[in-house]
Amino acid sequence: MATPDSFDSSAAPFDRLSFEQQQVYQAASLAASRIEQIRLQGDLRVQTKSDASPVTAADLAAHQAFVELGWRHLISEEASARLTPEEFQAIGAESLWLVDPLDGTRDLIQGELTFAVVAGELRRTREGFYAPHFGLIWHPPTHDVWMAWVDRQELWSRRAGRWQRYDPGALPSAWRVLGSRGMSLERLTALAARLGLGEAPPVQRMGSALKFALLAVGEAELYPRFGATSEWDTAAGQALLEATGGGLWDLATQKRLGYLKADWENRGGFLALRGGDRAEEVVAEASRLKRERDRSQKEKA
Repeated sequence: MATPDSFDSSAAPFDRLSFEQQQVYQAASLAASRIEQIRLQGDLRVQTKSDASPVTAADLAAHQAFVELGWRHLISEEASARLTPEEFQAIGAESLWLVDPLDGTRDLIQGELTFAVVAGELRRTREGFYAPHFGLIWHPPTHDVWMAWVDRQELWSRRAGRWQRYDPGALPSAWRVLGSRGMSLERLTALAARLGLGEAPPVQRMGSALKFALLAVGEAELYPRFGATSEWDTAAGQALLEATGGGLWDLATQKRLGYLKADWENRGGFLALRGGDRAEEVVAEASRLKRERDRSQKEKA
């Protein structure tokens, strides 16, 4: 059985990992261990970044685990200086890694355990775009891990120390909804009803990219996000979902979420779906609801 710090490269799912994916897995393992050490010591040393978001000693220690790889084609949230999308395009690299060393910092500070190490690999397509190829989400408190390959259409998870391949199965008739802590339960419930998911669909709020993992393994069906996010927040989760028949849709374009946008930002909001069934219909309605909300907020400003 794999431990948090090592693995048997000849055994599934590790025999699927490329050399770079192996290195990122090991960096994520180290990052998760550093986060837990600092969390359990209670020495977070919270600071405020220039964008007013918090950063802790755990964020920076996890970031350093990826810095030690020394890759120019790895973009981390906590980098003090990073390439712009235009500068990265000029490199012409075949792959791009987008990493959030500790996604869910506010939850960590508040004593919640819904935070994760997140790493997504994009591969350059024949058309010159970069699309999700591999995703890894690691939950430090439990060392649960989710890994997926879009081209193989495979998702593997380690829960309670045991690896298994996941079969997505059919969507249920009643969809379950996940939301970020920034969206109230009342608003989520109302949104779900407007999307045609029933009068009172099961709704749960939680932090971090763990929501993508739960969607991918079939513990929920839909996750709406109207606010802006960064591309390192979504790359790994999109790979997990696309490997199991779902995906992320940009609510501004109603197309699959794309990458290398200005400042590495997803500004249009998105809808994450476990499966493709009803995607066109539900994405169109969510896009319309977001436009209504944006107009309302603009009128109040």
